[in-house]
Amino acid sequence: LHSVKSWVMDAVVAEDFCALGGRVMLAGDAAHRFPPAGGFGMNTGIQDAHNLAWKLAAVLRGAAGPQLLSSYHSERRPVAQANAALSISNWQEAVRVPQALGLDPAAAGLVSQLASAALLPAGAGRWLLESALAAGRGVAASILPLRQGALQEILNSGQSLRLQFPKEDLGVVYKQGSVATEGGAAGTSTGKGSRGGRYVSGGRGLPYVPSTEVGGRLPHCMLAMLGQDRQQRQQLVSSLDLINAGSLGLNLLLVCSGSQGACS
Repeated sequence: LHSVKSWVMDAVVAEDFCALGGRVMLAGDAAHRFPPAGGFGMNTGIQDAHNLAWKLAAVLRGAAGPQLLSSYHSERRPVAQANAALSISNWQEAVRVPQALGLDPAAAGLVSQLASAALLPAGAGRWLLESALAAGRGVAASILPLRQGALQEILNSGQSLRLQFPKEDLGVVYKQGSVATEGGAAGTSTGKGSRGGRYVSGGRGLPYVPSTEVGGRLPHCMLAMLGQDRQQRQQLVSSLDLINAGSLGLNLLLVCSGSQGACS
């Protein structure tokens, strides 16, 4: 060990993602900080950039008013808050494995803090930490045969560190903000600290279920492109490939199926 520094598990979400009257937009680690359990920091930051990029482009090109930018806060902050809570929960599940082996992370953190803060001679803090870690490893090795059952139960039940969250990564649905729904208007915000976006997890590790709900991710499905004579004109294409990424306008996707040509 070359140096010893204490680290405290924490999760922080900014009060306002649109600061200084909308002149400064916070995204990524500037807007939220999560424990390193599940990769939520990177995924949430990428979602922030995706949400903000098209809105900035629309305003700069004159296709939308500046009020559209305020929807960034009302849509993204609720997601960051939910991901912060989920990341903490995932971290707490992860430490069940060392706890089952008799290694308490809280005790290890206390030793690290003492080694960093105590007025010890040069090298003594490192020796203290290494000695404590060696003692912990010795205890864990000695009781491993007695704890294997509990450890195996945790691993088999999936109640340890999870790395895949399909529903949370792909299933976000924005109910307020830039989405225009029946009885509402686009480009509105529910104000500072709003929980306008809907983000309901319902459990850890749930699958992503594609939906055509307004404000959600466009589902992928393979489609056959038909001409006016209803003959297939080209190979099957994904519904996602039919969206013009360079356009800020609306896209109408008409899907026909069945012998009667029913469309939706």
